[in-house]
Amino acid sequence: MWLEDSITKLERAAHAAWPGVLEEAQLPMVGWSYVLLSKREEKDRARISYLLEHPNHGLFKYRLQLQPRAQATFAAHYLRLEKASRAFQSSERLSLMKPMCLDIANQASLTTYAEGIHFSEYMRDAAEDNARQLELLQLAGEWLDTYHRTKVSKTRIFQPKHAVNYCHDLGEKFSQET
Repeated sequence: MWLEDSITKLERAAHAAWPGVLEEAQLPMVGWSYVLLSKREEKDRARISYLLEHPNHGLFKYRLQLQPRAQATFAAHYLRLEKASRAFQSSERLSLMKPMCLDIANQASLTTYAEGIHFSEYMRDAAEDNARQLELLQLAGEWLDTYHRTKVSKTRIFQPKHAVNYCHDLGEKFSQET
């Protein structure tokens, strides 16, 4: 399935963990096609995700995080997603990807793929239709309410200083590299 021409350490790790993830998820080893969804390779962060398709099993998202090595945090994120996914299963109007497999040792996971359009695109398309925008905002509110009622994460006080500091740090890293 994977091409081995000049791949990075991150890609190599994703390719190496893939058979174990398939085995754990009880999915076939052959017949997959894939497309790179995202890839981030920095000194302190390295993660990659693929959109995978199997003709008999549908679409999946495969994700591997090489850096930081934080297995407990990676597993906790997956378990929160699993909990939230159960809450969405009872809704006909709302959906969330379904976790399929967690490989803690390799910090890899497999979920169903949730196809869709970004909310901002729906809102842009309804720019001249206030009633449609209200309907969309109510649906988004319903989704957020369902997600947060699962208590998937601790309630935190909004502190923009963290985002500002992160952006400042990124700017400094960028200026040092150029």
